[in-house]
Parts: sequence; C-alpha cells; structure tokens
Amino acid sequence: MDCPSQTCPVGHLTSSNVLVVISSKSNILSYEKFLTNNTNPPEFSVEFFKDQKNLDNINCFSDEGNKWEKSKTYLNKNILKIKFRDKFTFRRGRINCSLNDNGVWRWFGIQFSIKQN
Repeated sequence: MDCPSQTCPVGHLTSSNVLVVISSKSNILSYEKFLTNNTNPPEFSVEFFKDQKNLDNINCFSDEGNKWEKSKTYLNKNILKIKFRDKFTFRRGRINCSLNDNGVWRWFGIQFSIKQN
C-alpha cells in the first residue's frame, strides 16, 4: 500500500441509502448488511475521492441470481453505480471490485446477508 502508516481513503459507498466510508485498508465505519424482500436488490454506488485516477479500469463482479458475472456498472465522474441483474438469492450476496491504478491494485468487496423465507 502507498500509505502504510495511515488510512488511505478510497471513497464513500452508499448501499440502500446508507453511507459507508471505506479505505484501501477496508476501514468500514458503518454498513447496512441485511437485505429483505423490500431492499433486495439494493441500490449501490461508490463515490471515490476526486483525485482517484483510472476509474475507467475498474472491474466489478457480483453474484445476484446465484450466478457470478461481471456487474453492470455506470461511471459518472468519480461515482460508480452498480445496477444488479436480479435479486441476491443465496444466504449471502457479494460484490468484488478491483482497479489496476498504474500497476497498484486497489480492491474492495462488500457482502450482504439475505433474509431467507
């Protein structure tokens, strides 16, 4: 990591309208983890810090519909939005994103717990 002695901010993440702050050290401060029929699939977006470069190179994969595929992502300046193809169906849902930032890999992953009937 570029900042071994301090937290390096990556961005702000919003899931189901709950703000989460993450860093390259995955320092999550608050997070809505439990999805119900009313919140599945969630609204999901990440606001990266303004100086983050190479956001066009970000790749995200998610397992909604119990099938891992590349996520449908939309980038507007420094805000990344993911539109899920389907509901998360298994006990847990997951999103993994990675970015090759000029040879430095940046990654974050989010996991949701899914209410089962």
